[in-house]
Amino acid sequence: MFSSRLLRNILSNYTCVGLAGLISFVLTPILFHSLQPENYGILVLALSIPALMEMLDLGLLSALVRVVSDLAARQQYDELRQFVSSVFYLLTAVGMIGTTGLVLLSPTLVHFFRIADTPDTSASLVLALVSSSALFTLPCGVLYYFLVGCQDLSRANVVYMVVEPLRAGLTVLLLWNGYGLLALAALYPALGLLYLLGLLFVSRRATIPFRPSLEAVNFQILRKARGFASFAFVEDNAIRLFMQLDTFLVARLLPIPNLAILAVARRFPVALTNLSWQTFMPANPMVSTAAARGDHQTIQKFLFVSVRNLLALILPLTIALFVWAEVILRLWVGESALAGTSVFRAFLVFAVFASLEKPPLTFLYGVGKIRFSAALSIIILLAGVGAGGWACARYGLAGLAITFAGIQTVGTLLLWYQTLKLTEISVHEWFKKAVAPALWAALPAATWLVLSYEFLSHSLAGMAASMVLGALLFFGLFVRLVVGPEKFNWQIYARKILAEID
Repeated sequence: MFSSRLLRNILSNYTCVGLAGLISFVLTPILFHSLQPENYGILVLALSIPALMEMLDLGLLSALVRVVSDLAARQQYDELRQFVSSVFYLLTAVGMIGTTGLVLLSPTLVHFFRIADTPDTSASLVLALVSSSALFTLPCGVLYYFLVGCQDLSRANVVYMVVEPLRAGLTVLLLWNGYGLLALAALYPALGLLYLLGLLFVSRRATIPFRPSLEAVNFQILRKARGFASFAFVEDNAIRLFMQLDTFLVARLLPIPNLAILAVARRFPVALTNLSWQTFMPANPMVSTAAARGDHQTIQKFLFVSVRNLLALILPLTIALFVWAEVILRLWVGESALAGTSVFRAFLVFAVFASLEKPPLTFLYGVGKIRFSAALSIIILLAGVGAGGWACARYGLAGLAITFAGIQTVGTLLLWYQTLKLTEISVHEWFKKAVAPALWAALPAATWLVLSYEFLSHSLAGMAASMVLGALLFFGLFVRLVVGPEKFNWQIYARKILAEID
């Protein structure tokens, strides 16, 4: 049962990531051209502000996975339901207060970011409408992380796979019929409510059935997660702020059309980061369980295999996108997006190291040792505000993107240093087993991509030929390096790639 659930969680997670990437790929040029850069920039900023509502989670969303998985393993179901109900109603109340504040502050935020109304749109009204969707962010987060802790992530993903295509379809339909930004903004609170109702429905049918109950509320039980939640609150909020900081800096320091260029340039890098982060979501309760058992060998194996396969997933994609960046932006959005080519490339580097921070973070959260990562996340955020703001004001979008990539790179390397120290893994052993296979396979693939970019036509056909052959070259070499001279057998290959380290 455990293996089948794990497989469903992994496959549904990849399906969600692929669906989100497809929707984003299709909608971005439609929104960019239909709304024009000014209105699209307003929408990007409006969506960034309520996304920070999770900052008010008091660290309880991250603690929820640990506590739920622990109580489920001990079969203490009544205590589990008390904990989740208490978190649900507490964060719902916090969300109501926070949402009211966001809506009331919308005119102030418009003034702070120096956003002017467009002829057909009130910027403050757009912010107010989108901000009202934040009412559902925290209660949805509670149900989502409850399902993760129960290893029922696939159920939450089913709800996403219904709501997101609906949102995309309604967006296109509204634009097709001549509606503008205000109509699109009104979609977000309506679909936020639908998402909450869907999560409530699947939670009642989870492996451990749950529905919020006021009778089960016991705020004293939240002390169980107080210590961990405090550090998680600091770290999670610093990471969330840093991931949104570039949007706020550009909105504050540069003309609003730059925000539209930034949104387009970040789309593929953000998709890469999300792909990597979502891959590790099913691993959170597994690492917590291994840590509780004192299974040091499993944790070391997780750090080796996860990094090796993560690099195999993102390196060929990143290199191909980096080399063909200009052609991608031109074919995807148009000539007007070419101003973001250097930004696109810098954020691809950012995405690689942002992805590589997930395995050590998963480990540190699983074992409950997040003091170092919490302190580091604050330093990274402060560096982003100081150095990022300076670079943005002085050198524009390109300066901001390069600075953020450098900050993320240093932060990820320091995080890995601490993780290897705690797990007693040498840097040499980690590099040899986790990094080297993908890196050596990437070198000839990168050479091919650069040469093919020079000699093939800069068309969709030329780009496709370059990328497909580059991917085949990479994966052929990677499999050879990992599996060795084994006679071909699907089971042996899958086992060695997915679960074994020599």
